[in-house]
Amino acid sequence: MQIKDIFNVGPVGSMGRRLQSYLNGGNCQIINKTLNEDRVDFRLRRESDGMEGDSFIKVRDEFKERNKELLNWIFVNKEIMGLTIDQLAQMETNLKMEIFNGHVQIK
Repeated sequence: MQIKDIFNVGPVGSMGRRLQSYLNGGNCQIINKTLNEDRVDFRLRRESDGMEGDSFIKVRDEFKERNKELLNWIFVNKEIMGLTIDQLAQMETNLKMEIFNGHVQIK
């Protein structure tokens, strides 16, 4: 499964600056992350000029039962540092998710 199959990736913002439209999921790399109760926030930087922005990732509704476990997994994953948001969304997780007796199981 890819990240986008388990998580909703938020849009790229510009940290309150006017040039938000020039930042996108393909030109900003993840440089920092913060774990929150319902999401992981990402601090982004465009390498070409140092412009910074932000984004976030949330667990998709069908996997909310495992919200804490999945957010912790993404937060401690060191492979995502330096990726763009587009690359992150396409990243393979190697997680196997199954619904058994109405409950989500991670293998």
